[in-house]
Amino acid sequence: MLSQPPATVYGDTQWLMPQLARIAGMGEDWLHDWIGDFNPARAVRIQQAYPLAFFDLHLRGQRQRLLEGPSAAFREVEFVS
Repeated sequence: MLSQPPATVYGDTQWLMPQLARIAGMGEDWLHDWIGDFNPARAVRIQQAYPLAFFDLHLRGQRQRLLEGPSAAFREVEFVS
């Protein structure tokens, strides 16, 4: 779980909205309302890392420290129970 994410942080919206905003001539305030302060490239990197670690653990049987708790590489992610 990301710390205090905007509502659209998990999905393609985070990556696509800046491109759409430029094409449509939308302002920075409008874009901020959609994606907050979170860097779109960073969001995609997180969205790639955790599923990859999950499948490496469960399909390949490879230990994944990323899934064992908080990671210095992804300080935005919080583990909840």
